Amino acid sequence: LQAYLPTLLSDIDALRPKVRALALAGVDHFTTQETADRNRLSVTLQRLAYGLTALIAVLFLSLASLIQLYRQGQRASQKREQARARFEAVVSSSLNAVLVADTEGHIVEFNGAAETVFGYTRDEALGADLAELIVPEELREAHRAGMKRFVETGERKVIGAGRVRLKGMRKGGEVFPVELSISLSEASGETVFVSFLRDITKELKAEEDLKDALEKAQVGEKAKSNLLTVMSHEMRTPLNGVIGSLSLMDLNILGEADRNHLGTAQRSAESAVTLVNDLMDISRIEAGEIMIE
Repeated sequence: LQAYLPTLLSDIDALRPKVRALALAGVDHFTTQETADRNRLSVTLQRLAYGLTALIAVLFLSLASLIQLYRQGQRASQKREQARARFEAVVSSSLNAVLVADTEGHIVEFNGAAETVFGYTRDEALGADLAELIVPEELREAHRAGMKRFVETGERKVIGAGRVRLKGMRKGGEVFPVELSISLSEASGETVFVSFLRDITKELKAEEDLKDALEKAQVGEKAKSNLLTVMSHEMRTPLNGVIGSLSLMDLNILGEADRNHLGTAQRSAESAVTLVNDLMDISRIEAGEIMIE
């Protein structure tokens, strides 16, 4: 080995440039590779930054949309709450009885006027079957049939027909006349029937009294007309006799003063006959026997 060292040194000197070139080539290669890796990493980071920026922008837009939707929901909720409060105020302060029932026929609202009309408290009425509570027994089957027909086919008779007159039943079982109107309403996606109702017992009594008074007045008017007719006939007969008798008197045998008296008597009698005829015409007009043109 010692003898071969000069040769080894010579070979090493010969190889040194190649090793150096190889080392430089390796350094250059790894530098290029590292630069390419850094470029790729930079591009990736840029893309990631763009993606994150876009994602953040989308998140902000989504957040803004959610906030807007939340505010709209709050406003809609406030409006619904205000409408509900107004409706409850109208129902509670209404002078008419207000009953709200669902499609199953159960009462879901019962105001103070309804308590006064039917005699039930609100707690007693809520959740109860409307037909059993306030509908007379002879009308319950028709009521239930109408409710079933509407639910199955949508056919309406009393609903939306304006004011109709029916009968109601108080807590003690008393049946009385009512005037009501029924309309449909949507509450939280549920269909309900809103009934405005009032007791018309006094109104019907007043109508009956007015009808009786009218009939009595018509009877009295007819009696008056008959009396006027009879009196007119009875008065016209003697008046015609007086006029006829006066016309038969001989004016030649009378003096000037007597002729004047006779003329006055004739004119008065004729005026009385005219008045009697007018009374007869009035009686005929009231009786419908004469039409005025």
